[in-house]
Amino acid sequence: MLPGKSCSSEPCSDEECPLREAKAMLIKVSTAESVKTEEVVLSINGMHCGGCAGKVKAALSACEGVTEVQVSFEDSKASMRVEDGTDTHVLIEAVKKLGYKVTEG
Repeated sequence: MLPGKSCSSEPCSDEECPLREAKAMLIKVSTAESVKTEEVVLSINGMHCGGCAGKVKAALSACEGVTEVQVSFEDSKASMRVEDGTDTHVLIEAVKKLGYKVTEG
């Protein structure tokens, strides 16, 4: 067997076995997927265009615990997936700092 290569039945004994690296990455992904999330919806008054929505999305995406954000200026809403335990007051304050009026729901 060539160094650094693996066979299909079992990994080689090299420290940098591609199969071993792939398994380690799979474990990391599986662990990340096990984090529980919840949906948070914010009502945001004052957004008038896609640029406004983009600024709000960027501010919310930068907040710790936020995993996914969708913002609609037409509906005056931002919906996002956040990790359980994320403080929604932090999200509201991030949007308020942009000059918008924000409420949960």
